[in-house]
Amino acid sequence: MVAEPARKINSKLAEVNSKLAEINSKLAETERVRGPITITIRAATRAWLTPRAAANRECRICFAVQKNNAAGLVGRLAANTSRGGHSMERIPHTATPAIHAPRLYRLSDLLDAFNQAAQRLEHARNTQIPPGPVTGLDSLDRELCGYLHPGLHVLTGNTGAGKSAFAWWIAARCGTPALYVSCELSALELLRRHIAATTQTYLSRLKNWNHSNPLSAAEMSELARRAIAQTPSLVLVDATQAWAPPEYLEEQVHLLRQDYEADGVLLVVDSLHSWARAIEGDEYGRLELAIDRLQDVAAATGAAVLLISEQTKQANRQAESTAMNGAGHRVIGYGAESVWTLTAEESAADEIPVTLRLAKNRHGRPGASVRLKFQAGFMRFEEA
Repeated sequence: MVAEPARKINSKLAEVNSKLAEINSKLAETERVRGPITITIRAATRAWLTPRAAANRECRICFAVQKNNAAGLVGRLAANTSRGGHSMERIPHTATPAIHAPRLYRLSDLLDAFNQAAQRLEHARNTQIPPGPVTGLDSLDRELCGYLHPGLHVLTGNTGAGKSAFAWWIAARCGTPALYVSCELSALELLRRHIAATTQTYLSRLKNWNHSNPLSAAEMSELARRAIAQTPSLVLVDATQAWAPPEYLEEQVHLLRQDYEADGVLLVVDSLHSWARAIEGDEYGRLELAIDRLQDVAAATGAAVLLISEQTKQANRQAESTAMNGAGHRVIGYGAESVWTLTAEESAADEIPVTLRLAKNRHGRPGASVRLKFQAGFMRFEEA
Protein backbone atom coordinates (compact mmCIF):
# COMPACT_ATOMS: atom_id res chain seq x y z
CA MET A 1 0.00 0.00 0.00
CA VAL A 2 2.81 2.42 0.90
CA ALA A 3 5.30 1.24 -1.70
CA GLU A 4 3.35 2.48 -4.73
CA PRO A 5 3.13 6.16 -3.58
CA ALA A 6 6.80 5.99 -2.66
CA ARG A 7 7.70 4.76 -6.14
CA LYS A 8 5.71 7.63 -7.68
CA ILE A 9 7.50 10.17 -5.49
CA ASN A 10 10.88 8.71 -6.38
CA SER A 11 9.93 8.80 -10.05
CA LYS A 12 9.01 12.49 -9.84
CA LEU A 13 12.21 13.29 -7.99
CA ALA A 14 14.18 11.47 -10.67
CA GLU A 15 12.49 13.71 -13.27
CA VAL A 16 13.39 16.80 -11.26
CA ASN A 17 17.01 15.75 -10.84
CA SER A 18 17.28 14.98 -14.54
CA LYS A 19 16.00 18.43 -15.48
CA LEU A 20 18.22 20.09 -12.91
CA ALA A 21 21.23 18.24 -14.29
CA GLU A 22 20.42 19.67 -17.74
CA ILE A 23 20.14 23.20 -16.33
CA ASN A 24 23.37 22.85 -14.35
CA SER A 25 25.19 21.52 -17.40
CA LYS A 26 24.13 24.49 -19.52
CA LEU A 27 25.06 26.94 -16.76
CA ALA A 28 28.48 25.35 -16.36
CA GLU A 29 29.11 25.66 -20.09
CA THR A 30 28.44 29.38 -20.07
CA GLU A 31 30.70 29.89 -17.02
CA ARG A 32 28.32 32.51 -15.75
CA VAL A 33 27.91 31.14 -12.25
CA ARG A 34 30.36 31.46 -9.39
CA GLY A 35 28.86 29.30 -6.65
CA PRO A 36 26.12 26.74 -5.93
CA ILE A 37 22.36 27.15 -5.95
CA THR A 38 20.82 25.22 -3.08
CA ILE A 39 17.42 23.93 -4.12
CA THR A 40 15.11 22.57 -1.45
CA ILE A 41 12.22 20.40 -2.60
CA ARG A 42 9.34 20.51 -0.15
CA ALA A 43 5.95 18.82 -0.11
CA ALA A 44 3.30 21.46 -0.86
CA THR A 45 0.56 22.37 -3.33
CA ARG A 46 2.11 25.38 -5.05
CA ALA A 47 5.48 26.67 -6.17
CA TRP A 48 7.14 29.86 -5.08
CA LEU A 49 10.28 31.68 -5.99
CA THR A 50 11.57 34.98 -4.68
CA PRO A 51 13.13 37.12 -7.41
CA ARG A 52 14.58 39.51 -4.81
CA ALA A 53 16.14 36.59 -2.98
CA ALA A 54 17.38 35.16 -6.25
CA ALA A 55 19.71 38.14 -6.56
CA ASN A 56 21.42 37.01 -3.38
CA ARG A 57 24.01 34.29 -3.98
CA GLU A 58 23.79 33.11 -0.39
CA CYS A 59 20.07 32.31 -0.45
CA ARG A 60 18.22 29.11 -1.16
CA ILE A 61 15.67 28.90 -3.93
CA CYS A 62 12.75 26.96 -2.51
CA PHE A 63 9.93 25.49 -4.53
CA ALA A 64 7.30 22.78 -4.20
CA VAL A 65 6.78 19.74 -6.40
CA GLN A 66 3.24 19.53 -7.70
CA LYS A 67 2.23 15.89 -7.93
CA ASN A 68 1.79 15.79 -11.69
CA ASN A 69 4.05 18.58 -12.91
CA ALA A 70 7.56 18.15 -11.55
CA ALA A 71 9.27 18.87 -14.87
CA GLY A 72 7.07 21.91 -15.46
CA LEU A 73 8.10 23.43 -12.17
CA VAL A 74 11.78 23.05 -12.97
CA GLY A 75 11.10 24.89 -16.21
CA ARG A 76 9.36 27.62 -14.24
CA LEU A 77 12.40 27.83 -11.95
CA ALA A 78 14.68 28.48 -14.91
CA ALA A 79 12.31 31.10 -16.32
CA ASN A 80 11.66 32.91 -13.05
CA THR A 81 15.30 33.36 -12.12
CA SER A 82 15.82 35.81 -14.96
CA ARG A 83 12.57 37.73 -14.49
CA GLY A 84 12.72 41.27 -13.18
CA GLY A 85 16.35 41.80 -14.11
CA HIS A 86 17.76 39.06 -11.88
CA SER A 87 19.97 36.94 -14.12
CA MET A 88 21.21 33.44 -13.42
CA GLU A 89 24.80 34.66 -13.38
CA ARG A 90 24.28 35.94 -9.83
CA ILE A 91 22.83 32.67 -8.56
CA PRO A 92 24.96 29.67 -7.60
CA HIS A 93 23.90 26.22 -8.87
CA THR A 94 23.89 22.71 -7.38
CA ALA A 95 20.74 20.77 -6.68
CA THR A 96 20.28 19.28 -3.21
CA PRO A 97 16.78 17.80 -3.03
CA ALA A 98 15.45 17.21 0.49
CA ILE A 99 12.12 15.98 1.80
CA HIS A 100 11.24 16.47 5.47
CA ALA A 101 9.39 13.67 7.28
CA PRO A 102 7.57 13.76 10.63
CA ARG A 103 9.42 12.33 13.62
CA LEU A 104 8.07 9.41 15.64
CA TYR A 105 8.68 9.30 19.41
CA ARG A 106 8.07 6.88 22.21
CA LEU A 107 7.41 8.88 25.35
CA SER A 108 10.63 7.45 26.79
CA ASP A 109 12.51 8.99 23.86
CA LEU A 110 11.59 12.43 25.19
CA LEU A 111 13.00 11.92 28.67
CA ASP A 112 16.46 13.38 27.97
CA ALA A 113 14.97 16.52 26.38
CA PHE A 114 12.51 16.87 29.27
CA ASN A 115 15.30 16.58 31.83
CA GLN A 116 17.36 19.21 30.03
CA ALA A 117 14.37 21.58 30.02
CA ALA A 118 13.84 20.93 33.75
CA GLN A 119 17.50 21.75 34.43
CA ARG A 120 17.19 25.01 32.49
CA LEU A 121 14.16 25.99 34.58
CA GLU A 122 16.00 25.16 37.81
CA HIS A 123 19.01 27.18 36.65
CA ALA A 124 16.73 30.11 35.86
CA ARG A 125 15.20 29.95 39.34
CA ASN A 126 18.61 29.79 41.00
CA THR A 127 20.10 32.64 38.97
CA GLN A 128 16.89 34.66 38.58
CA ILE A 129 17.70 34.91 34.87
CA PRO A 130 14.74 33.98 32.62
CA PRO A 131 15.43 31.06 30.25
CA GLY A 132 14.27 33.10 27.27
CA PRO A 133 13.29 36.61 26.17
CA VAL A 134 10.80 38.56 28.27
CA THR A 135 8.52 41.47 27.40
CA GLY A 136 9.68 43.60 30.34
CA LEU A 137 6.04 43.99 31.45
CA ASP A 138 5.56 41.91 34.60
CA SER A 139 1.85 41.27 34.14
CA LEU A 140 2.28 40.13 30.54
CA ASP A 141 5.28 37.94 31.37
CA ARG A 142 3.30 36.20 34.11
CA GLU A 143 0.48 35.45 31.68
CA LEU A 144 3.02 34.01 29.21
CA CYS A 145 4.41 31.65 31.87
CA GLY A 146 7.47 33.73 32.58
CA TYR A 147 8.94 34.40 29.15
CA LEU A 148 8.41 34.10 25.39
CA HIS A 149 8.65 30.40 24.68
CA PRO A 150 10.24 29.20 21.41
CA GLY A 151 7.89 29.38 18.44
CA LEU A 152 5.74 32.01 16.76
CA HIS A 153 4.04 34.81 18.68
CA VAL A 154 1.75 37.14 16.73
CA LEU A 155 1.14 40.81 17.55
CA THR A 156 -1.81 42.34 15.79
CA GLY A 157 -3.95 45.40 16.41
CA ASN A 158 -5.84 48.33 15.02
CA THR A 159 -4.18 51.05 12.98
CA GLY A 160 -2.21 53.46 15.13
CA ALA A 161 -2.14 51.18 18.17
CA GLY A 162 1.67 51.27 18.20
CA LYS A 163 2.46 47.71 17.10
CA SER A 164 5.91 48.52 15.68
CA ALA A 165 6.74 50.75 18.66
CA PHE A 166 5.66 47.98 21.05
CA ALA A 167 7.68 45.27 19.30
CA TRP A 168 10.75 47.54 19.15
CA TRP A 169 10.29 48.37 22.84
CA ILE A 170 10.23 44.64 23.71
CA ALA A 171 13.25 43.82 21.52
CA ALA A 172 15.33 46.45 23.33
CA ARG A 173 14.36 45.14 26.79
CA CYS A 174 13.92 41.39 26.33
CA GLY A 175 17.00 40.42 28.33
CA THR A 176 18.45 38.28 25.52
CA PRO A 177 20.04 38.99 22.15
CA ALA A 178 17.40 40.24 19.73
CA LEU A 179 17.29 40.41 15.94
CA TYR A 180 14.78 42.96 14.64
CA VAL A 181 13.86 42.61 10.96
CA SER A 182 12.34 45.84 9.71
CA CYS A 183 10.56 45.63 6.37
CA GLU A 184 8.89 49.03 6.73
CA LEU A 185 10.67 51.51 9.01
CA SER A 186 14.17 52.68 8.16
CA ALA A 187 17.10 51.79 10.39
CA LEU A 188 17.69 55.45 11.23
CA GLU A 189 14.07 55.95 12.27
CA LEU A 190 14.28 52.94 14.59
CA LEU A 191 17.46 54.33 16.13
CA ARG A 192 15.70 57.65 16.78
CA ARG A 193 12.83 55.80 18.44
CA HIS A 194 15.28 53.85 20.55
CA ILE A 195 17.03 57.03 21.66
CA ALA A 196 13.71 58.66 22.52
CA ALA A 197 12.47 55.69 24.55
CA THR A 198 15.75 54.98 26.35
CA THR A 199 16.70 58.56 27.24
CA GLN A 200 13.13 59.88 27.57
CA THR A 201 13.77 62.50 24.94
CA TYR A 202 10.86 63.66 22.83
CA LEU A 203 11.12 62.03 19.42
CA SER A 204 10.25 65.32 17.75
CA ARG A 205 13.42 66.90 19.17
CA LEU A 206 15.45 64.33 17.21
CA LYS A 207 13.58 64.95 13.93
CA ASN A 208 12.17 68.45 13.72
CA TRP A 209 14.68 71.03 12.51
CA ASN A 210 12.40 73.85 13.69
CA HIS A 211 11.64 72.49 17.17
CA SER A 212 10.99 75.07 19.88
CA ASN A 213 13.47 73.31 22.17
CA PRO A 214 16.14 72.05 19.77
CA LEU A 215 19.10 69.81 20.49
CA SER A 216 22.56 70.47 19.16
CA ALA A 217 24.29 67.86 17.03
CA ALA A 218 26.69 67.13 19.90
CA GLU A 219 23.79 66.62 22.32
CA MET A 220 22.03 64.27 19.95
CA SER A 221 25.23 62.30 19.42
CA GLU A 222 25.69 61.88 23.18
CA LEU A 223 22.09 60.69 23.58
CA ALA A 224 22.65 58.16 20.80
CA ARG A 225 25.79 56.80 22.47
CA ARG A 226 23.98 56.42 25.79
CA ALA A 227 21.04 54.61 24.23
CA ILE A 228 23.21 52.27 22.16
CA ALA A 229 25.34 51.36 25.17
CA GLN A 230 22.27 50.06 27.00
CA THR A 231 21.40 47.52 24.31
CA PRO A 232 24.63 45.98 22.98
CA SER A 233 22.91 42.77 21.86
CA LEU A 234 20.11 44.40 19.85
CA VAL A 235 20.77 43.88 16.13
CA LEU A 236 18.75 45.44 13.33
CA VAL A 237 18.19 43.96 9.88
CA ASP A 238 17.14 46.62 7.37
CA ALA A 239 14.92 44.67 4.99
CA THR A 240 13.25 47.72 3.47
CA GLN A 241 15.31 47.52 0.27
CA ALA A 242 16.26 43.84 0.06
CA TRP A 243 14.55 40.69 1.26
CA ALA A 244 15.91 38.79 4.28
CA PRO A 245 15.45 35.10 3.33
CA PRO A 246 14.65 32.55 6.05
CA GLU A 247 18.08 30.93 5.69
CA TYR A 248 19.70 34.30 6.34
CA LEU A 249 17.55 34.84 9.43
CA GLU A 250 18.36 31.37 10.72
CA GLU A 251 22.08 31.98 10.27
CA GLN A 252 21.98 35.36 12.02
CA VAL A 253 20.05 33.95 14.99
CA HIS A 254 22.67 31.20 15.39
CA LEU A 255 25.47 33.77 15.20
CA LEU A 256 23.80 35.99 17.80
CA ARG A 257 23.48 33.06 20.16
CA GLN A 258 27.14 32.17 19.68
CA ASP A 259 28.43 35.73 19.96
CA TYR A 260 26.64 36.38 23.26
CA GLU A 261 26.69 32.78 24.54
CA ALA A 262 22.96 33.03 25.13
CA ASP A 263 20.33 30.31 25.42
CA GLY A 264 17.40 32.44 24.31
CA VAL A 265 17.11 34.74 21.28
CA LEU A 266 14.25 36.93 20.15
CA LEU A 267 13.55 37.39 16.44
CA VAL A 268 11.07 40.11 15.45
CA VAL A 269 9.64 40.41 11.93
CA ASP A 270 7.99 43.76 11.20
CA SER A 271 5.79 42.99 9.47
CA LEU A 272 4.80 39.50 8.35
CA HIS A 273 2.81 40.81 5.38
CA SER A 274 5.64 43.02 4.14
CA TRP A 275 8.17 40.20 4.56
CA ALA A 276 5.90 37.83 2.62
CA ARG A 277 5.65 40.17 -0.39
CA ALA A 278 8.94 38.81 -1.71
CA ILE A 279 7.23 35.44 -2.20
CA GLU A 280 5.41 34.90 -5.47
CA GLY A 281 1.71 34.11 -5.54
CA ASP A 282 -1.54 35.56 -4.23
CA GLU A 283 -1.70 37.02 -0.72
CA TYR A 284 -3.21 33.89 0.80
CA GLY A 285 -0.54 31.63 -0.66
CA ARG A 286 2.29 34.01 0.21
CA LEU A 287 1.22 34.21 3.84
CA GLU A 288 0.82 30.45 4.14
CA LEU A 289 4.33 29.83 2.86
CA ALA A 290 5.80 32.72 4.87
CA ILE A 291 4.36 31.36 8.11
CA ASP A 292 5.59 27.89 7.22
CA ARG A 293 9.14 29.13 6.63
CA LEU A 294 9.22 31.26 9.79
CA GLN A 295 8.01 28.28 11.79
CA ASP A 296 10.96 26.37 10.30
CA VAL A 297 13.30 29.16 11.46
CA ALA A 298 11.84 29.02 14.98
CA ALA A 299 12.15 25.22 15.10
CA ALA A 300 15.72 25.21 13.75
CA THR A 301 16.98 27.92 16.10
CA GLY A 302 14.82 27.51 19.21
CA ALA A 303 14.09 31.23 19.03
CA ALA A 304 10.97 33.06 20.03
CA VAL A 305 9.72 34.75 16.85
CA LEU A 306 7.46 37.77 17.26
CA LEU A 307 5.52 38.61 14.10
CA ILE A 308 3.68 41.87 13.57
CA SER A 309 0.54 41.07 11.63
CA GLU A 310 -1.37 43.77 9.81
CA GLN A 311 -5.14 44.00 9.97
CA THR A 312 -7.56 44.90 7.24
CA LYS A 313 -10.11 47.67 7.81
CA GLN A 314 -12.76 45.01 8.29
CA ALA A 315 -10.59 43.31 10.91
CA ASN A 316 -10.20 46.65 12.70
CA ARG A 317 -13.98 46.86 12.96
CA GLN A 318 -14.32 43.25 14.11
CA ALA A 319 -11.27 42.85 16.35
CA GLU A 320 -12.75 40.15 18.60
CA SER A 321 -13.83 37.79 15.83
CA THR A 322 -10.71 38.23 13.72
CA ALA A 323 -7.98 38.38 16.35
CA MET A 324 -6.89 34.86 15.53
CA ASN A 325 -6.84 35.50 11.81
CA GLY A 326 -4.86 38.69 11.30
CA ALA A 327 -5.24 39.92 7.73
CA GLY A 328 -5.73 37.43 4.97
CA HIS A 329 -5.01 34.10 6.62
CA ARG A 330 -6.40 31.97 9.46
CA VAL A 331 -3.10 30.09 9.87
CA ILE A 332 -1.45 33.27 11.19
CA GLY A 333 -3.07 32.71 14.57
CA TYR A 334 -3.58 28.96 14.59
CA GLY A 335 0.11 28.12 14.23
CA ALA A 336 1.23 30.52 16.97
CA GLU A 337 2.19 29.98 20.60
CA SER A 338 0.36 33.18 21.47
CA VAL A 339 -1.65 35.88 19.72
CA TRP A 340 -1.72 39.42 21.12
CA THR A 341 -4.17 42.12 20.09
CA LEU A 342 -3.20 45.70 20.79
CA THR A 343 -6.08 48.18 20.94
CA ALA A 344 -5.50 51.89 21.46
CA GLU A 345 -8.21 54.19 22.73
CA GLU A 346 -8.78 57.58 21.18
CA SER A 347 -6.89 60.22 23.10
CA ALA A 348 -5.69 63.75 22.43
CA ALA A 349 -3.05 63.46 25.14
CA ASP A 350 0.52 62.23 24.70
CA GLU A 351 -0.26 59.27 26.96
CA ILE A 352 -2.59 56.88 25.11
CA PRO A 353 -4.49 54.10 26.96
CA VAL A 354 -3.82 50.75 25.31
CA THR A 355 -5.23 47.30 26.04
CA LEU A 356 -3.24 44.19 25.19
CA ARG A 357 -5.38 41.07 25.04
CA LEU A 358 -4.07 37.51 24.73
CA ALA A 359 -6.50 36.09 22.18
CA LYS A 360 -4.51 32.84 22.28
CA ASN A 361 -2.01 31.60 24.84
CA ARG A 362 -0.63 28.07 24.83
CA HIS A 363 1.32 28.77 28.03
CA GLY A 364 -1.30 30.43 30.19
CA ARG A 365 -4.80 31.90 30.27
CA PRO A 366 -6.30 32.83 26.92
CA GLY A 367 -8.38 35.98 27.00
CA ALA A 368 -6.33 37.73 29.69
CA SER A 369 -5.90 41.48 29.27
CA VAL A 370 -3.14 43.86 30.33
CA ARG A 371 -3.73 47.59 30.54
CA LEU A 372 -0.89 49.72 29.21
CA LYS A 373 0.03 53.36 28.69
CA PHE A 374 1.70 54.35 25.43
CA GLN A 375 3.73 57.54 25.72
CA ALA A 376 3.75 58.40 22.04
CA GLY A 377 6.19 61.29 22.37
CA PHE A 378 8.82 59.01 23.90
CA MET A 379 7.82 55.74 22.17
CA ARG A 380 7.54 54.12 25.62
CA PHE A 381 5.11 51.59 27.10
CA GLU A 382 4.27 51.14 30.76
CA GLU A 383 1.70 49.15 32.69
CA ALA A 384 -1.30 51.25 33.62
